[in-house]
Amino acid sequence: MKLRAKESSAKKKIKNKPFNLIPSLLALMVGFGLFFSIGMRFIDGDAKTFLKGFGLVFAVAVASYLMASQATMKQSGYIKHYRNTYLGQKALQVEFFIKTGLVLLGAEVLFNKVVAIGIPGIFVAWVVTPVVLITTFIFGQKVIKVPSKTLNMVISADMSVCGTSAAIAAAAACKAKKEELTLAIGLSLVFTSIMM
Repeated sequence: MKLRAKESSAKKKIKNKPFNLIPSLLALMVGFGLFFSIGMRFIDGDAKTFLKGFGLVFAVAVASYLMASQATMKQSGYIKHYRNTYLGQKALQVEFFIKTGLVLLGAEVLFNKVVAIGIPGIFVAWVVTPVVLITTFIFGQKVIKVPSKTLNMVISADMSVCGTSAAIAAAAACKAKKEELTLAIGLSLVFTSIMM
């Protein structure tokens, strides 16, 4: 009897209550699925095929997240490789997810910084960055004489905005070749390594 009283007393002291994550995960899957299917509709017009595979991709992501939180898997580092390996074609639009994430992250960071800094932040974001981008592009065309305008734009965005993230976004915007994007990112990483 005393043990049961102690057990119920100990349970009352616990602040963390167990709860079921399945409803919130399902809501998250539906929300992300709808959000990304709108983008897929604009890219290739086939959102239904994307949604069919998205559930599987989401399930793999949740399973890898749960396995990564296990102590043995976390220590071995195996799950990092497993999480990045998936053979889906239609649902796994890696480039699309990266671009969407970059835009959302950039908007959040930029907005938070502009609010925190105030008027100087607006000046830097809306005046200095475009001026540096345009100046770098003109320098590449007139002085260095870069043969490809798309390569020049990707390098200019890379060097003047924020590095490889800007290069990826600029390459998509100006329809640069994958080789040009690879070259711009390589240049960025080499110069970043030297400066460190």
